[in-house]
Order: sequence, then C-alpha cells, then structure tokens
Amino acid sequence: MNPLVNAALSRSRTTLSILFVALIAGLSAYLSIPKDGDPDVQIPFVMVTVVHVGASPEDAERLLGRPLERELIGLEGLVDVQTFAIESTVAMVLEFAPSIDIDDAMVDVREKVDIAQAEFPDDTEEPRITQFNTATDNILRLAISGTAPERTLIRLGRELKTEIESISAVLDASMYGQRWEQLEISIDQSKLEAYQIGVGTLIQTITMNNRLIAAGDVRSAEGRFAIKVPGLIETGADLGAITIMTHEEGVITLSDISDIRRSFADRSGYATYNGRPTIGMAVSKRIGENILETSQAVRETIDRVTADWPSNVSVDISYDESERVGNILTDLQANVVNAILLVMVLVVLALGWKSSLLVGVAIPTSFLLAFLAMTVLGMTANMMVMFGLIVAVGMLVDGAIVVVEYADRKIAQGFDRRTAYGAAATRMFWPIISSTLTTLAAFLPLLLWPGITGDYMRFLPITLILTLSGSLLVAVFFLPALAAQLGWGKEGSDDIAHALDPIADAEADKADETQPMAAAYTRLLTWAVERPVRIVAGAFGLLVAVFMLYGQMNYGVILISSEEPPGAQIIVTARGNLSADSSRALVADIETAILAIEGVRNLYSYAGPSTDRNPFDNLPRDTIGEMYMNVADWRGRRPVADIFADIRAAAEAFPGIHVEINPFVQSFDRDKDVVVELLTADRTLLPVAATTIREYMETEMEGLVDIDDTGSLPGIEWMLDVDRAQAQKFGANVLTVGGAVQLVTNGLKVGEYRPDDTDYELDIRVRLGEAQRGVSQLDTLRVMTPSGLIPISNFVTRVAQQRVNTLERRNGLWIIKVRANTEHDVLPNTKVGELREWLGDSSRLPPGVTYQFGGDDRLQSESEGFLNLAFTAALGLMAIILLTQFNSFYQSALILSAVIMSTAGVLIGMMVTQQPFSVILTGTGIIALAGIVVNNNIVLIDTYQRLIKAGSDVESAIIKAGAQRLRPILLTTITTMVGLMPMVLQVSVNPFAEDWFAYGSPTSYTWKPMSNAIVFGLGFSTLLTLIVTPAALALPLRLKRINLLLPSRARLRLSGFSAIRARLWHRSPS
Repeated sequence: MNPLVNAALSRSRTTLSILFVALIAGLSAYLSIPKDGDPDVQIPFVMVTVVHVGASPEDAERLLGRPLERELIGLEGLVDVQTFAIESTVAMVLEFAPSIDIDDAMVDVREKVDIAQAEFPDDTEEPRITQFNTATDNILRLAISGTAPERTLIRLGRELKTEIESISAVLDASMYGQRWEQLEISIDQSKLEAYQIGVGTLIQTITMNNRLIAAGDVRSAEGRFAIKVPGLIETGADLGAITIMTHEEGVITLSDISDIRRSFADRSGYATYNGRPTIGMAVSKRIGENILETSQAVRETIDRVTADWPSNVSVDISYDESERVGNILTDLQANVVNAILLVMVLVVLALGWKSSLLVGVAIPTSFLLAFLAMTVLGMTANMMVMFGLIVAVGMLVDGAIVVVEYADRKIAQGFDRRTAYGAAATRMFWPIISSTLTTLAAFLPLLLWPGITGDYMRFLPITLILTLSGSLLVAVFFLPALAAQLGWGKEGSDDIAHALDPIADAEADKADETQPMAAAYTRLLTWAVERPVRIVAGAFGLLVAVFMLYGQMNYGVILISSEEPPGAQIIVTARGNLSADSSRALVADIETAILAIEGVRNLYSYAGPSTDRNPFDNLPRDTIGEMYMNVADWRGRRPVADIFADIRAAAEAFPGIHVEINPFVQSFDRDKDVVVELLTADRTLLPVAATTIREYMETEMEGLVDIDDTGSLPGIEWMLDVDRAQAQKFGANVLTVGGAVQLVTNGLKVGEYRPDDTDYELDIRVRLGEAQRGVSQLDTLRVMTPSGLIPISNFVTRVAQQRVNTLERRNGLWIIKVRANTEHDVLPNTKVGELREWLGDSSRLPPGVTYQFGGDDRLQSESEGFLNLAFTAALGLMAIILLTQFNSFYQSALILSAVIMSTAGVLIGMMVTQQPFSVILTGTGIIALAGIVVNNNIVLIDTYQRLIKAGSDVESAIIKAGAQRLRPILLTTITTMVGLMPMVLQVSVNPFAEDWFAYGSPTSYTWKPMSNAIVFGLGFSTLLTLIVTPAALALPLRLKRINLLLPSRARLRLSGFSAIRARLWHRSPS
C-alpha cells in the first residue's frame, strides 16, 4: 500500500478530524468572504492632471504638457503615455507594465512631476496624481431632485454625502451636477469709468484687505498680550465696506460701484433624472469590501437621513451595481447547485446511493477547501470565481469516481471496505495525481496572462487550481478514511497484497466484459484493433475535414461575448458653439422621446457644451448630452436591440441631432468597436489623413454607424491681437488688457472666504454685470492708463479664427483616432479586416503618417498571442508529466492527441450553435479542455500497461483495458458535461427565488462560449478516444506484422527503422 494512503487509513480518525476542522474553517470563510461582481483588478494606469485656468489647448500642451512629457517619458516600466490638452487643462495617462508595482510607480511619477512643475507658468494649480482601480468604481448613483430651491438641494445633498461617507465600507460619495456657490461682485462699468478706477487698483485693494495677519504679541513688565488684527472677510458686508478710493466729497467703497451677493457659478450643464432637475451623487466602496452589504448600508442611511426631509425633495437610486452583482451571483450559485444535483443524479444511477454519497462528499469538501484558500489569498467571491466553481463541479468528482468505482470492484471480489478503498487509493494514486497535474498544467500558464485582461481572467484558473487540488486530497486521503469509518458492506478479505496483485486483478476483471455495455464495446474494440491503420487514418481524415469545414463555415471572431445589457449610455451630439441652455433644450427633446419608449425604466441625463467633457471618456467632440438609461428586468421586457432601434428612430425626428448608443456590456476597452489611430510628428498632416479614412468608411463600407474622429471640431474663437508697441504708447500692456477682458468673461478670482453657514470656502469673484457681458462688449472696453481711460480698440484687434478644442499626443507623437461602431449582428473584427486591407495601399495616407488599430482589436491581438503561447506551454508541461509517468514518447503523444480531437469538437460546436469564436472565452475553453480530455487516455493507457505487466498480449490488453475503464471514463466525461449543461442550455432552476425557473439569463449567455467549448470538445474527443486510442495502441503491432509480410528486399529497407519505431512507439517487448 502507498505509505501516504496507509498513513491516512491507519490514522483515519486523525485524518477525519483534520477534514472536519478544514470544513468548519472553509464554511466560515465562505460566509465571510466579500461578495463582488467583477474581480478587484489593479489597473496599471496613473493619471496626472494639471489645471491652468484660461489656458488654450495649444498653450496648455506647450507650457504644461511638454515639460511633463520630457520628465515622464523614460520612467522604468512605462509602456504608454497619452497626453490630452483641452481648455485650461492638461491630462496625462501613464500605462505601466503589469510587473511594475503601482505604488512604486506613483512615487516615481510624483518625483518627476515635481521637477516638471518648476517650468509651469505662475498661477498653475497643484498637479493631481491619481491611480485607477476597478474596485473603487461607482456602486451606486443617486439622484436628489425636487421643487425645492437649488441651494436647498445642495445643502441636503451635502448632509447626505457626509452621512454616507461615515460608513466604514464607503470610500467616497461624490456630488455632481451642482453649481458651486461664490460671492460675486458685479461691477457697474459706468461707475468704474466715472471714478476712473482701474481694474488693477480694484483687484489689489480687495486682495490687500482680505489677509490673515499674524500680528504676534506684546511682552512687557505688565505681562504678555496677544495682538489681533482682523483682516479676513467674513460677510458680504465686510467686503462692501472696503474703501476703493477717496476724493474731496468722501470715500468710494466697493458697494458704491458694485452689487455684492452670494450666487452660483455660471451654469456649465444641467442634470436631470427622468426629466426632473437633479443633483447626482456617485458612491464608491473601499477595496475588498462586500458590495452587497455596502449597498444595503447606504440604502439604510438614505432612509434614515431623508426621513425628516421636505416632502418636495426625493432621493432616487438611478443605478445600483449590487443589483447586477446579486443577480449574477444568484444565477451562478443556482447553476452551481443545479450542476451538483445533475452530477449527483448521474452518479447515483451509475454507482448506487451508498457509493454516490462518498462521491458527493468531494463536491462541498473541495469547494470549502477552495474558499478557505481564497480567504487566505485575500480574494473575493466574484463572478469569475463562481463560474470557475461551475466548471469544476464535473471535474472534481473524477478522482472520487475512479477510486469509488475501483473500490466497488474490489468489494464485489470479496474484499472488505477498508481493504478495498486502500487498494483503490493505492492503485489509482499515480493515475489520479498524473491526471490532476495535467489538468492543472493546462491552467498554470493562464496565471501569467499579462495586462488588465489577464488580471481579470486570472481568477478563473486560480479557482480551478484550488478546487482541483482540494479534490485530489479528498480522493486519495479523506475519502478512503471516511469509507473505512462508515463500515458499510459485508465482511471480506483484508489481504491488501492480493487486492493489488495485477495478475489476480486481471483475472477478476474478466467479468466486466460480460456486462451488456462492456460486451458491445468489447466487440467494437475487437473490430477496431483488427483495423488500426484504417481507424487512425479515418480519424485523421475526419479531423482534417472538420478544420477545413470550419474555415469555410465559421461565424467570425470576437474578443468576448456580450450579454443582454441592462441599459446603455446614450450620447447626444450636435454641431455649433452651443451654450448650456441651448444644449439642455435639445437634449430635453430626446429625453422626452426616450422616456416614452416601452421598456425604459429610468434615465439620468446631463446636458452641457462639448468643451466641458472629460477627454478620457472617449466621447465624440461634439457631444452636448450624456444619458444613462436602465431598462426593465430582462424577464419581462422585449429584446434590448428593439429598444435601441426605437431610440434611434425617435432621434431621427430631430434634424441636426445624432445619438450614439453604447450598451452596458463587458468590455476591456471603453472605445468604439473599430478604432484607427493615426500618428505623426507633424500635426498638420492629421486632419487630411483622418478625412480620407472617414470618407472611405462613410461611403464604401457597410455596417458601420456612429463614425467620427477625435480631431478638433469646426468652429470659431475670438483672438484679441494686442499691438504691443501701440499699447506701450498709452502706458498699457497685455496684463492690463487681460484683466479687463476677464471682467467680461468668467470674472477675476480675488480671494476666498468662509461664511458661517458653510463648512467650505467660497470664491470671491469680480466681473461686470450680466447686461454688460457679451462679445460686443469687448470692442467697447476701456482701461485705465497713466493717460486716463483709453478704449482698448486703439491697440487691440478682435479676430475670428479656427478653434482648437482638443489636442492629443501619444508617446511624443500627435494622434487622431477615426472611430465607428458596428450595426447589430455585424462583427467588428470583420470590419477591421476590410479596413486593414484597404489601408494596405501605402498611398492612402500622407507620407509621415502611420496607423495602427486600437480598441478591442489591440486587446484581441494581444490575447491571441498570449493564448497561443499558453496553449503551447500547457502542452509542454503535460508532455513532461506524461513522459515521467509512462516513459514512452509514443504513448505520451497518443494521450496528447486527444487535445487535437477536442479542438475539432469545439469547432463543431461553434458551427452547430452558429456562434463566433470568442478569443478570450473560447480560447480559454480550449486550453482548459487540453487538461481535461487527456485524463481519459491516461486512465485507459495506465490500465493497458498494468495488463501488459500482468502477462496479457497487446491486443487482449487493449480490449480488456477498454472494457474495464469504459464505465469510469463515461462517468467522468458525462459528469463534466452535465455540470455545464445549465450554462449551455441557459437554464437556471432556483426554488428559493421568486422566479424559480429562468431561461436565457444574461449571466448564462456571457459564459456560453466557454461552456459550449468544453461540452462539445469533451464529448467529441471522448467518442473518438474510446475507439481511436485503442486502435492507435495496436498500430505498432499491426505495422510490425505488415513488415513481416513484405518481400525480403522491402523488409530489408525498412528494418533500419523498426528498432527506432519500437523505442519511440512502445516500450514493451511485444
């Protein structure tokens, strides 16, 4: 008996005690492990944002972006640098290699930014450096709306924000859609000119009278006294009392020439929820916190805080990520339970209820051991983990089935239960270890998957590795110890040596060949063994035919499958220099039309000019509105594609307005379906190149929608050209003109103050009255000079010029992206192929302009390259394991041939189900199959070798091995397939849910490509290996016999190869 097995059996109580403690710990780990939807993925991106109010995109890029680029490009591990310059802001996204510690990278970035900061212009704000992490994405979006005044809504929103952020699991509650309060000084221009007060004098006076003065203290013999000089403005009255100038008739205060009041900053956009004005709030959780519990805590806080709010104010939850996560986890947990039940029914029918109970122990035990390990590793129970459990259900019972089935044979031969299970665990110890290791070898390379995609998918192989490792311990140690303690069955022999005797085992196993199924299979094997050349050649021809047929009948390639989305982001675009009010009026029409469409549950909208957009959102440059639409639950509504079609049709009723629909689907890239990136060192070449590609996409390519590019939009901006020499004659300069112009535009910030009724500071801003603000006012402005008030038109010319609203660079080169989405049922990969072929003609683009495809195509290419390497590495690892066990090149290659057969089965499955090839899911499924399908051949060939050692001839050993291993092979194969059938059929049965039966859930649709790949690949390869593997084992003997029948001269020519062939193909003397 194997010494490890013997130790577990001889000290079975200790073994079971260890198992009991591990199960209790595993159960505790399962109950406490954080539940999440998507895995916590550490994204290797760092963003640097620098703001200089009023800077044009060109100035921001030149004065802020270039110094940053010079310092940051060259950082260790830096893969990609993107620079965006918009009005007043430069933002850079730094992508690092996955191997770089992101915390160390943050430190390096801060050091370089500090160096670059020395070159920034004065008044540039402090750079902000932030780090991306999907775990801190918003889990709740709230809408605070009502008929109360705007100031009341903001105050209530701040109260709610404070309470929500006091929850320990909440990272942040960010408000958006509100306007910031400020203390506005509206200057009367006529009074300013009448008193001949210059802008510089006004600003300096206000600034000098709003200072915190540390006067110190006076020390004398009488004592020590603190001296206080109140200098900070505390109220609007304090500000109005400031003396601006004196003259013969008295003093002129600020209130004499202006209107001072608390107001809001100019509106840059409007937020609405279901058509009602609203203030939004986005709630994010801390890393590692349970999303379900966090969401529930936020909901309870909302109910408590809003209990005493005015009746005309309400809080609606426009989006709750925990609902999606809860549905996903519920669906996956139901699928896990369904898979367990199906597998157990099958095992009971095959092995009987007593043996099936022992097999059934392997499932929960392996799961709990895996959850214990996950807790130690700091993992969460996310959807990748749950799907890994579904895949593992049918696989983790394989070892238990093989041990129980073999032990049942021994019990039937007259051995007692302890001896039978000891013999089974000993006899199957190395086959189970070998099959488990080969399965793990297939998943190990996936742990090295680089990038965000790899970080996301890595949880699947980790889950499978942990569960299968647990099942190995259960099969060879815990299960025999448990069976020995149960003591079921009649008394029998305890001669372990006799139970393990291969000769006696071979004689006893002859009875298997008399069973009806085994008898039929024996006859089939006899026929196949007599015709090995034709069987092997026929199988090879079948595989070639399948691969060739798939080349003609495939349904394309996608990166990852998309489920029925729960909603979509709707982008509203329109051309023109539109104000916030104009944008709101246009977006409101679309909003009303969408809310009237059947199936729309709620709609959050934000309308505002395109210049206020975040460049990282990948929105069209002419965006005037964003909408976030949620649809009704998938069980009771029509297909989302029909809702999207109705939205597009409704938008066509509004001329000049276009809508884009971006469904909420699983994606590793936020850009459009087709993205062409144009790069050059000469920025002037990009507009021509972008126009060329856009025209081709719009006129020559079908199936594309939402075509745009990221270049600057047509539009004008006013440039005030200052004649410096002429200005000098009047004693004026650019600074004098700039101060006066700012009074017409956004105003001048002259300080801050903190009123008693707020806990934050308000800006103090000086500007002209509303009636005196406008483009025409620029021509009538007058500035104070030593010569008196002088119209700036004497030395300033107002010129209209082409507006540049965005500049983008990548790794030091200028870049413009030409982008498009595809129509429903049109694969992006197909359109990328067409565009790549057209761009193959180098004359299409100007010299000096290069192109590359971005978006999902880049991720698809990277994933394909890695999965090919992972597949090769997995085969290499499995080959080493098989060579170690069987010490035969031929038999190892024969076992690995099942991988080719399973791949052919995957292709058959995609043709039958008419599904495209998902690079990530189908590709991962093929690699997973490589570790699964070889197990059947391992068990079969291991038994064959044992029979050869027992003295059987080659053909008899092949037939006997097939007959003896038929039941465990079929049982392990069918259990794996049955475990995945709920996902394949998209059926879920949950008796504890309100809708206990569900068909076609979004979750099952997401994972269908991988489930189909495993089921079809495993089924097809098993059918072939049950015939082809025995025939291939007989092939060397058949070729040897053919060689003996050849004429002597031909036999002489072949004799030199016979020895080599014998060593490579078969190690036995026969």
